[in-house]
Amino acid sequence: MVNSYAYVNPVYSNPKRIIQSMTNSFPVTITTTFVHGYMNGLIVRLFIPEKVGMQAANNFYAPIAVTGPTTFTMPLDTTTFDPYDVPNVWYIRAYGQTVPIGEVTETIYLANVNIL
Repeated sequence: MVNSYAYVNPVYSNPKRIIQSMTNSFPVTITTTFVHGYMNGLIVRLFIPEKVGMQAANNFYAPIAVTGPTTFTMPLDTTTFDPYDVPNVWYIRAYGQTVPIGEVTETIYLANVNIL
């Protein structure tokens, strides 16, 4: 079981999520540890710790295309990047995170969603 420091049911919309895996492909497919609740067109920034791998994707941001409840793709070519791999040692429990930072202005759907 992955130790996650993201809330499953936050009180605000579009919360950060913990990255379980990332593919070495184009576009990159990202799998989160639990349901992300994201929508197409949401702009997400990746935060990748140094010890995890695929450091070249750190701070990349782009609109996403949702492919499932825990998966989405981003237009990033990761075929030549180091693989995303969380070390399985007790003193390293740093996971990558996805943090929503905006949305494509043509949709402006998520700004109208009130979850309170």
